[in-house]
Amino acid sequence: MGLHFIGGKRESLTFSGEAHKKSIRNYLESLGYSQTTDSFVEGHLPDMIFYNRDVSPGKEFWIESKATNASISGGKFAKEVLHYLISWLKMPPEKRFVLWIFAQQVSRIGRWESLFEKNDRESIDDWINTNISQLPEKEKEFLISADKFDIYAFFNTTIVTVALSAKLDIAAEEKKKTSISSLERKADLLLRESERRNHLIEEKCLLITNLLNFSYPKTIVKQKTECQSIDELYQKLTESQLPPFMLNGGYLYSFCDAECLVPFDEIVIGSPIKLNSQDFLESNEYEFVKLMNFHLEKYARSRGLRKYLFNTYFFSLKPNQNGDFRERKKMSYTKQEIFVSKPMFYKNENKTLNYVFHRAVHLRTKILWNHPYIVILPVRHFTSDGKTAIQGSNKDRLDRKFRNPMYNRSDFYLRMTRFWKYYLFEQKFENSLFDKWFKNFNFGNLESFTLFGIPQSLDKKQTLLFSSDGGD
Repeated sequence: MGLHFIGGKRESLTFSGEAHKKSIRNYLESLGYSQTTDSFVEGHLPDMIFYNRDVSPGKEFWIESKATNASISGGKFAKEVLHYLISWLKMPPEKRFVLWIFAQQVSRIGRWESLFEKNDRESIDDWINTNISQLPEKEKEFLISADKFDIYAFFNTTIVTVALSAKLDIAAEEKKKTSISSLERKADLLLRESERRNHLIEEKCLLITNLLNFSYPKTIVKQKTECQSIDELYQKLTESQLPPFMLNGGYLYSFCDAECLVPFDEIVIGSPIKLNSQDFLESNEYEFVKLMNFHLEKYARSRGLRKYLFNTYFFSLKPNQNGDFRERKKMSYTKQEIFVSKPMFYKNENKTLNYVFHRAVHLRTKILWNHPYIVILPVRHFTSDGKTAIQGSNKDRLDRKFRNPMYNRSDFYLRMTRFWKYYLFEQKFENSLFDKWFKNFNFGNLESFTLFGIPQSLDKKQTLLFSSDGGD
């Protein structure tokens, strides 16, 4: 990589090791390098480790600082270089660091030039054979068996910079004035750009959220039961079409009218009690949200969705009579069909099913500004066969494929939020039980706010979507 001199080849040694490291740090930062570790703290082989994403993203630069007249011909320093070489050889090629040696002076300059500038292979072999005796037996064996071309590559990529600390500091100050890569200048440019983007254009703007306004029944039915757990309740009841409810402390709670709760007659005790819903919300916000989420679960299932974890629901997919998987589609608010479940196949001769991509939604109740809202958060879901969830690292791997401008822009989330609002809360379904259970609910529109001023970083005509619960 070359042999560089800053301020001449012959200078007197005037700074201690730490002062020299400080000057090196100052110089590298002026070139856009960022320090991550220091041997003074971490106690590792290199004196310092730096990164520079503009020069080589992900690559480590290991710094060896010599505030002395360094000799490569033998002794302790030659042994250190051998240890760097062995560490480098043991790493996978994509993980290998770049060794950068900073010395205040060097002796026998011709030897340095032959190794690190001319990369003379005969000189490299001779240098290794001369100094290998300093290594323990195992390290000797490893180095002898190593690939010669890898060894030559190490010397070819190593950088050597010879400069007094004072000369490094002078070079750093000059670089900071002119180099766009210096960390100081980068920070200044980023600050000015951030301030520019945050400057508001005084223009009327509509901010649309994913919070659905709704009104809930005025009363909650509360009734004593002989069951203390959900499992016990389901053991005693054979009715499959149970209305939405919550069991808490031996009491059954529901937003449904008392006549809708007839399926529970064989487990309830005494007459039902009617509670004021608003009072219940004010005194038991957590229980109100929990009860509302139980109703949302029944609501989503009644719409034909399948439940995943954490109040998340998705469109399942079944194979046809021939065992083939085909896209499942639903009508959107635009009066056009969109896919809601899509099989993804391997690119082989038989087009074997790889996984299924599902449109999914996270539904839950949230209290904001002393008012309950339904959060509609579109999400992605993946299954191996149309119903069995793919989880863990495999899900993360698939999800990364869809983190792109097509799926992650705010206008896409807005369209999908409107789709779920239309499908769940606007479209009519023929279900008599459903109509009875939710007749006292009234689902409105997405909450929106009128703002005066938008950031310059956004297109004036771009529709915004604000999510109080994650997402864009």
